[in-house]
Amino acid sequence: MLNKMTLTDRINAMTFDSLSEADFDFLVERALKSVRPAAKGPRKPTKAQLANAELADKMAAYVAEHGAVTCTELEDAFGLSNQKVSAILNRSGKFVKASEAKGKVKATYTVA
Repeated sequence: MLNKMTLTDRINAMTFDSLSEADFDFLVERALKSVRPAAKGPRKPTKAQLANAELADKMAAYVAEHGAVTCTELEDAFGLSNQKVSAILNRSGKFVKASEAKGKVKATYTVA
């Protein structure tokens, strides 16, 4: 009877005092299975991740050639949105914020 009930129905229908050890183990395993992600092998990078890695390499070469630059300068040089440039700079690990200030002052980036 327990195998045909949902996990919520089982918990609502029984108290843990009246639960057999086998039923308790079944409930715990099922709850853990729903919480833990299925183990999968190593994942390949997506096309977007590969494209972003390539852009990060190009941006690193540009920054190395021109010195400290802002996101706006890279935006103009590569024809990308400011948000995309900022995301690539902050996530790639190849760049370091050379200066950062609050307010309207723009952060400049250099190659790490």
